[in-house]
Amino acid sequence: MVILVAAIMHNANLITLTSFSMAIWLALKGYLGKWTHPIHQYITLSKSRSLLGLSLIPWALLIASNVWGGNGVTVGKGSHVFFMGKLCENGILKTYLDDECATHPNPFCAYKDSLPEHTWDFVWNSHGILEKTGGWHHSKELYDQIIWGTLSKPKYIAQHIQAAISATAQQVILTHGGDGLTPLDTIATLAQELKLHYPDEYQGFINESKQQKSQIDFTFYNRIYDWSAIVLILGAVICLYRRPNPLLATFFGITALFILCNAFSTACFANVLARLNARDFWILPMLSMGIIVQYFYSNTSKQESESQ
Repeated sequence: MVILVAAIMHNANLITLTSFSMAIWLALKGYLGKWTHPIHQYITLSKSRSLLGLSLIPWALLIASNVWGGNGVTVGKGSHVFFMGKLCENGILKTYLDDECATHPNPFCAYKDSLPEHTWDFVWNSHGILEKTGGWHHSKELYDQIIWGTLSKPKYIAQHIQAAISATAQQVILTHGGDGLTPLDTIATLAQELKLHYPDEYQGFINESKQQKSQIDFTFYNRIYDWSAIVLILGAVICLYRRPNPLLATFFGITALFILCNAFSTACFANVLARLNARDFWILPMLSMGIIVQYFYSNTSKQESESQ
C-alpha cells in the first residue's frame, strides 16, 4: 500500500517504480538468473514479477481517474507540457523543428531559434513560449503531435537515447540540499498566483524572506554531506569485500539501482535538479553506515567470544 500511494504522488515515481521493477526482472531473466549466488535467497524471479505487476497498478489508477475526470487517456493533464520542456532542454525539439518547419509549419516554428535552455524555463514562465503555443489547456494536440513525431523516427530516437544517458549521468551525482531555495521570480506564474490568492503572505515573503534575500546558504553543509557520503559508501564497499554478506550486498545493490532509476525518470521526463535526486540518494549513505556498523560489531563480538 505504501508503494502504491508513493507512486501516485508524483508521475516521476511511476516511471521510477516501473523501470526499477523492470530492471530487476530483466536481470533475473538474464545474467543473474543463470548465476548461482546466495542473492537468490532474497530476490527471486517470482518476486520480481510481482513487483513489476504491482508497479502497473498506479498507472491504471491514474489513467482511470483522468478518464473519469474527462481528461482522456493520460496519467496527467500536464504531462505533455513537461515532456515538451524536456525536448527544449535536450535540443531534440530544435532539431525536429529545423527538419519539419519548411514542409510542416506549426506555431513553434516562430520560436525555434529562441527556445528556453531549461525545462523549468519553458514550464513556469507565465509569458513564455508555452503561453504562446496554447498554454496548459489548449496545447495538448500540438504537443502530442510533436512528441510522437520525435518518437517515431530512428534519427530522433537515437537522440532521445543519447540525451537520456547524458541527463541520467548528470542527475545521479546531484545530491545537494537547498536546491530551489533561490529568490522567487516575481513575474513567474507561481509568484503571480501567490500574489493573487495570498496577497498578505506574498508581501511578507517578498519583503522579509531569507530566501528572497538570498540569505540561505547550504554550501558548508553540502560539502560535509558529500564527503561523508563518499567515505561511508567506500567504507561499505570495503566491508562487504572483506566480509561478504549476501543480504547486505543485496540491499546495497538494490538501493543503488533504485537511485539510478530515480535519476533516469526525473532527469529524462522532468528536470535535472539536485532535489529530485537528493530525495532518494540519502538512503545509500545511511545504509552504508549500517553496513559499516555491522562489520565492526561482528568483529568485536568475534573477538569477545574468542577471548572467553
